[in-house]
Amino acid sequence: EAAIEILDGGARTVREDARLLRLARILASELGTYRDAARARATGLWLLHVLEPGGLSDEVFPRRAPARTTLLAEVCQTLLGGIVPRPDRDPAAAQTFLAAIREALLRVRREDPACEMLYLAQIRMADYQRDALGDPAAAAADLQALLEDLDLPIAGFAQATLSLGKAHLAAADTSRARRVFSRLSEDERFPVIGLDADYLLGLLDIAQGHWETGRERLADLAGRSPEADVTNDALDMGLRIAELEMEPDPDPGLREAFGRDVLWKLLDRPEERARNLERLAGIASGIDSPAAASTNEYAHMELALLELGFGRPAAAEAHCDTLVANHPDGRYPARAMLMKAFLQDDAGDARGAARTREILLVQYPDSPQAESAREALEEK
Repeated sequence: EAAIEILDGGARTVREDARLLRLARILASELGTYRDAARARATGLWLLHVLEPGGLSDEVFPRRAPARTTLLAEVCQTLLGGIVPRPDRDPAAAQTFLAAIREALLRVRREDPACEMLYLAQIRMADYQRDALGDPAAAAADLQALLEDLDLPIAGFAQATLSLGKAHLAAADTSRARRVFSRLSEDERFPVIGLDADYLLGLLDIAQGHWETGRERLADLAGRSPEADVTNDALDMGLRIAELEMEPDPDPGLREAFGRDVLWKLLDRPEERARNLERLAGIASGIDSPAAASTNEYAHMELALLELGFGRPAAAEAHCDTLVANHPDGRYPARAMLMKAFLQDDAGDARGAARTREILLVQYPDSPQAESAREALEEK
């Protein structure tokens, strides 16, 4: 409101522009935290407008021309991180954002080609092309061009290479993806991003039927870097594979469907994955074994997350209910109950959400989700 008041006041002094810049920095830092999508989009467009040439006096950037371009690229990166809507959901808004962001990034490229935020924003733009626009070939072409840019910082090279591999996966070109991830994994300059490449290679092994190789790769990853962000995912997948492999009388259909799930997840095909998960849950429900029960629980948790992404909260809540009812002693019931509470909040059912959180605290008081449930109840 303070920023809009300054803008609406007509001609501005340098002091007012300096205050406007401070407010813009605050809004840019908070942009990625907004839960209200409309507010985030409006704020983002406002920031792009204010930071364009002529938006602020050059005198508020004394001898620091890169400050404007860095802030502008940071805003573009944040917007592309989940605020810009998908074209299939809001085509007009998506077109408006993409035009403004492309123009902004071209301006940053002209004025400050060495800006590190520029390359992070360009990688985000390629990821958006891959995931939201459904054009992995264009994303791969842009990333390949970026990797050939002599101004690209070494950290940007690693990030762009990882995204290039993901673009090849989205195009179902698993051979190229494997080559890209393997190079990244073997490059000692990138120990952190190399772990992400190792994880994706492990999943690719499993998806292509090389279960033992994939399990060993994931176990090695977890052993080398127990504190890494990807380690928990690697351990969880390795455990699932071990459970299915140790079945005394393994069901080939169950293993095939699980491997297919890993493949659809890697290729980022949510609709195909949802159909396969329904099949996986059905196969697992007909088998009396701990591994099958665990796989059924996993399938319902993943289906709940997918249905939420599809914009079908009622279907997501139904999968949460099925999971809790059929697997009260499993891995995910507390997580499913907390997810259901959030869905009830979004639907305006405050009483139902409070009741769900209360049950969670009684049944799973030591779960990681209990603290979140307790805090929400105290706030109410």
